[in-house]
Parts: sequence; structure tokens; C-alpha cells
Amino acid sequence: MQIDPTPCGAPGTGTSDAVFTLAFGVPARSIDALTAEIRAEEAHAQRWQSRYFDTQDERLAARGVFLSLCKRGRDWVQVASSTTADCVRLLVHEVGLGTRRNGAVPCLLPTRHEGTAVGAALRAALGDVVPDEADDATRLVESFAVDATRLARLARGRQSTVELALTSCTITTNDAAMPFMDFELRWVSGSLAEMFALAQDWSARHGLWVSTTSTGEQGSRLAAGRPDGFPTTATAPVIDPIDDGATFLVATLDSCLTQIVGNVGAVGEGAPDRHVIDQLRHGLERIRTALAELSAVAPDIAATWEPVFKRTFHELAAHRGAAALCAPLIQEMRAAGLGYALTSAHPRETRTPGEIVRDPEFQKTLIAVLAYCHALPPPMRPGQGSLKQLRQHFGGELSERHAQVARDAGKLASVASRRRASRHLDHLVRLAAFAGPLYDVRHVDGFLVRCRIAQDAFSVDREHRAGFESLMDDGETGTDVKLARRWLAVRLADDREQCEALLRGAGKAASFWAA
Repeated sequence: MQIDPTPCGAPGTGTSDAVFTLAFGVPARSIDALTAEIRAEEAHAQRWQSRYFDTQDERLAARGVFLSLCKRGRDWVQVASSTTADCVRLLVHEVGLGTRRNGAVPCLLPTRHEGTAVGAALRAALGDVVPDEADDATRLVESFAVDATRLARLARGRQSTVELALTSCTITTNDAAMPFMDFELRWVSGSLAEMFALAQDWSARHGLWVSTTSTGEQGSRLAAGRPDGFPTTATAPVIDPIDDGATFLVATLDSCLTQIVGNVGAVGEGAPDRHVIDQLRHGLERIRTALAELSAVAPDIAATWEPVFKRTFHELAAHRGAAALCAPLIQEMRAAGLGYALTSAHPRETRTPGEIVRDPEFQKTLIAVLAYCHALPPPMRPGQGSLKQLRQHFGGELSERHAQVARDAGKLASVASRRRASRHLDHLVRLAAFAGPLYDVRHVDGFLVRCRIAQDAFSVDREHRAGFESLMDDGETGTDVKLARRWLAVRLADDREQCEALLRGAGKAASFWAA
């Protein structure tokens, strides 16, 4: 590879923008129809050849920052991009580097992006690394290459212009190669609402699913030896004291959506990693709580959204099956020297996880909530527009649920009462985690720790109860079965005492909303 050292492109020059974009995974059966519809109007196809760079310890990818040299047609461009807390908003800065003779490749200069928002993200990811003085672990090296064809055209609506682009490429690392394709709607001007409406239309007609997996991210995964990706975990929204209720609403939903969309992309592709599915279910549980609680203060939250997320949550849970839930119990019984092989039938699967998240109604609802978050601003009910008013509103709900948990602590004699108490505790934890950013994080964390320890005790009780009921129903009468039943009966008695003690501790936890 020939390197041209000419340092074209001064720092801070070029095009710099916060880009609103909605990307989708594309099923193989839809490629031809999608391509034909884009070509139905004036479209432009261009070859993009990119070289992506990162440190050997993958500092950029870990921060969602991507740095590349891209040859578009005959011209070279240096591109830096960064994800943000808003899963449809990217920071992008491009610096044109012109053409090069004899196949030479321009030199890479991170400083070309200084003075821009993405440049700050790049600097934060690299830390104090000085390119010319970096050691082997922190020196910027080429991590993968992308050879892509990008077919694009503009869609002009009544109040907006949106770019439609279908990208088909091959990603290559030193050790592997894979094909990758996505369809993207990129806002150019006008109404963001029209972009989301257009996204719903194209998604429904071609069976597309929302995904935040960009070419850069997929390449980073392949370079790390994890082409199926990593689970996207929850991040708490950051609330500034001067923010208002609408800002809290959007930040909270954005946090939930980032976790959901990050995992939906991988599951939609067919990723088998159960941790990805678990994090998707966690995101769905969070957004269900957020929508239920926020609907009391924000009038435009549609009543139809939460049931769709609920149905998806439970269908994914059923897919895991009883066998997966009993695995810890089986290990515990074996450790105790019990030879009886406890088994659980896996419920018949009606749909795979990929089919579940690609469901048109789920995708339509997901895009609708994304559109809601980008209304400017979402309206609040009278008397609920400030953070102080929200704290008062949720503080009252937290007090009621905390008092209920305290009352439950002395009423765990029956299986039904333990199930009821567990539900009350789960509701309290979800509300506390949801409303937590409105309060002092130290007090919130201390409260949640005590509650989650009690939740763990109820989880163990449920596992032991499920195992005991399975053994009672299987009709076996051998010695191993009798020993297992006695062992589980003793465990259940211990579980009840443990649940009572820990639930009482949760009921006495300091009320962070009253601090």
C-alpha cells in the first residue's frame, strides 16, 4: 500500500453535522424488490472503498467512534463518526482529500477533526495518546476494510427531503470476511416526523427491521472475532438540574430505545446469543415501565404501544423455556450429590427470536416511539412540566409501593402470597430504577441494592418451587426421587425465612425520594 504523506484537509474544515439516520436490516427475500423501488426514480450508485482504523486495544470501537479513509469514486475522504445517546443521531465529520495518483492512499490524521463535536469524541476515546509516540497497543492501525456499493436517491415529501440508501458490501479483516447489507433513511431537511412515517412505510412493505449496526460497527465486531455482536446494556439517562419534564421524558425513552434497538438488530439477523436476548427483554421491561408511568403525565403516549412491547417481552421469555430457567437448580442439585436428573420440557416454539422482533406490528410501534421522542417537545400535562413536579408525582407512587412491600414481609405463608409479594417488589424496583435519575444517585443505588437482594431470594424460591412441583408430578417413586423431594422441601422452608428477612430489609430501606 502506497501512502501519500501530503496532509490535505486542515483541522476543523470539511462537512460537520449531527446526522439523523434510521437504518434497517434487510431480509434476503426483499433485496430485489427494494433495489427496484429505489431505482424507480433517479438513483445514483457509487463504489465506496474504506479502510477503518483503531488502536489494537480497540479504544475507538469501545466508545462507538469510527475513523476511516474512504475512496468514493476517484476522490478520497477522511471520515470520523460517533454514536450518541440518541440512537438515531450520529456525529459525523468529513474532510475531502482529493484524488491520489498511482493508487496511493492518503495519510490518516486524527487532528483533521479537531474543533468539531466528533473530534472531541475521538480525542476522548484516544485519551492522551500522541500518534507519533504511541506504543503498539495504542497506535492507530488498520483494523478492517470495506468494499461497498451504495445505491441512493432522494425522497421528497410535502415538508421534508430524505435520502434513501441501500448499501451492499464485503467487510474484510486479516482473518475473516463477511457480506453486510443495510438500508438507511437519512434526514436531509424539513420535518423529522415525515422521515419516521416514511420509515414505517418502507419497513412494512419490505419486512425491514430497525438496527443500529452500522458498517463500521459490524466491521469492528468481525475484527474482534464477535460477528454476532455484544449485548447492548442499559445506561441511565443523565438529567441536568435545569432540565424540565419533557427533557426527562425524552432522555428516559431514549435510554430504553438505545438498549432495545441495539439488541433488536442482532436478534433480527438471527444472533443466537442468549445474553443479547436477555438484554433485549430487559430493555422491553424498562420501556414498558416508562410508558406506563409517563402516560400519567404526558398525554400523547399512545395506549397501544405498551401492549405490543408486553407481547414481545413474553414471547421472547417463553422462547427461553423452562429448561433454561431450571439450569441453575440442576447445577445446585448435582452439587448436593443428588443423582436424580431433573428435566423440563421446552415449550413448542411458534416463532424464532428473529421472527419475533421482525414482526411488523412490533417494528411499527418501535418506529412510532422513536418518532414521539423527536417531537419538539413532547407535551406534558398541566402541573407536570418541571422536574420538581415529577419528583412529587413519582415520590407519591414510590411511597405507596414501598409501604406495600413492607406489609407483605409478614404475609408469606402461602405460595400465592409469596408470588404476590414478589410482584409487588418487582413493581417497586422497576419504578425506582425508572424514576431514579430524578434523585440523588447514591441514595437510589443503596435502595436498589437492598431490594434486588430480596428479588434474588424470591428467584431462588421460584426455582426450588418449580423443581419440587416437577418432581411431584413425574410419578417416579425411586430412592433418588424421594431424596430430591426431601432436599427441595428443606430448601423451600429455608427460602421462606430468607424471603421474609430480606423483604423486611427492603421495606425498611431509606426512602431516597424523601431525602
